[in-house]
Amino acid sequence: MRVGVIGCGSIGKVHISNLKKLPGVDVVAACDIDEGELKVVKEKFGVESLYTDYHDLVSRSDLDAVVVATPNYLHYPMTVDALKEGKHVLCEKPPALTAREVREMYEASRKYGRALLIGLTMRFRPDSRALKSYVENVGIGEPYYARAGVLRRSGIPGYGSWFTRRSEAGAGPLYDIGVHALDLAFWLMGDFRAREV
Repeated sequence: MRVGVIGCGSIGKVHISNLKKLPGVDVVAACDIDEGELKVVKEKFGVESLYTDYHDLVSRSDLDAVVVATPNYLHYPMTVDALKEGKHVLCEKPPALTAREVREMYEASRKYGRALLIGLTMRFRPDSRALKSYVENVGIGEPYYARAGVLRRSGIPGYGSWFTRRSEAGAGPLYDIGVHALDLAFWLMGDFRAREV
């Protein structure tokens, strides 16, 4: 599988590092608007094809999949464009800034017959999988209430990186880290419809 990574900041580099450990996976292209980050990716990981415009990366006919590891507000357009170009997509969380955008991402995945995975990684932790198995197999009854919480102490709103700017991050800590707690609670409870929020 030939993969391109869009976004070469800290999480993008984690994706590249981990992808390079997988047999049969070759990271052949990377994209970032910061040429300094691209230089690091080339030197540290040996990625030769580098782009500053993601359209150039997703339009490559030799790529099978794309990782979108950019600021949140870019997830939707980049993911949809990659799907339209026939690429499977792993998109970092949160998938997008609005429910409409998330639906359109899902619809594009179906329309173009490509896989779309959102990076909600807590589901894959051994402790989470053990708890899910316990809920499903031990017979504790149907979960009817969940409480999720998370604490994050980093960044001052409006200062620093894009994480602290609402226009780029979306909605602060809820979108950034709270999405993991909510997803895990929803996943553990199974298919349900909220009656009250």
